[in-house]
Amino acid sequence: MVKIDYLYTDGGNVAISQGVIRVGNDKYFQSYDTIIATKEDGIISLDEKDWDCSKTTLKYLYQFLRNFCYVEVYSKRDLMKLIEEGEINLQNLNED
Repeated sequence: MVKIDYLYTDGGNVAISQGVIRVGNDKYFQSYDTIIATKEDGIISLDEKDWDCSKTTLKYLYQFLRNFCYVEVYSKRDLMKLIEEGEINLQNLNED
C-alpha cells in the first residue's frame, strides 16, 4: 500500500510541496518534483545533486530524517558528519 504524508511549516500548516511517500517500510522524501532522500531496507540515501539545493529543502529534509528515519539531524553539520561516517549514502536518486 502507498501512503503520502506531508511535512509541516513552522507555523503548523501543511507544506504541500514537501511530501513523504511510504511504500511498505520504505520512505521517499520528495520536494516539489524531486526525490531528495530515501530510506529503503533501512538504508538512508540522499540525492547527490539535489539534497543541498536550498535552505528550505534542507529544513524539510531534517524534518524527514527526524520524523520518518529517526535520525537526529538539526543542521547541515550534523548531516555532513553522518555522510562522512557512512551512516547516510549519496547517490543519484533521480535517474532519467
